[in-house]
Amino acid sequence: MKRKGETTFNFLLLIVFGAGIFFSSSWSADARLLPMAISIGGAVLSAGLLLSRLRQKPINEDEEELSEHTETNQAEKNEVKTTTRSEMIIILWILAFLGVLLVLGFWLAVAMFLPVFLMVFGSESVKTAVIYTAMVWIVIYGIFHLGIGIQLYGGILGLSFL
Repeated sequence: MKRKGETTFNFLLLIVFGAGIFFSSSWSADARLLPMAISIGGAVLSAGLLLSRLRQKPINEDEEELSEHTETNQAEKNEVKTTTRSEMIIILWILAFLGVLLVLGFWLAVAMFLPVFLMVFGSESVKTAVIYTAMVWIVIYGIFHLGIGIQLYGGILGLSFL
């Protein structure tokens, strides 16, 4: 059953990316560049996953059920479970970021929130957090400000200085 679900999902992904290619092909050259790049890349990866899934040797249902039960038992033994508490914590982190983004704008939200998140939730060092934040800023600045020429959201306070 797991194999059929994965194959079906890969096929649906291929259809979605194919539709993206089809619909964006009629747009102007500037408007279709990014959607076409994403759609073509996604279609290639989806087709590769689908072909690799179809080429695999079929497993009979008894072996598949046995492997699923073995995986379940191993997961219980290792006690690797996503708890409701951890899910709530990550949802609160996301809501906090969206709140800071709404009030202060994109650039300050990234500069303030990313290092705090990396140090508190990710247990990273200050050096790693600062380097990662600077790299994210540079990449986003290059893509949106220099590459596309879009001014990012400045927040309710209007603090969009780039």
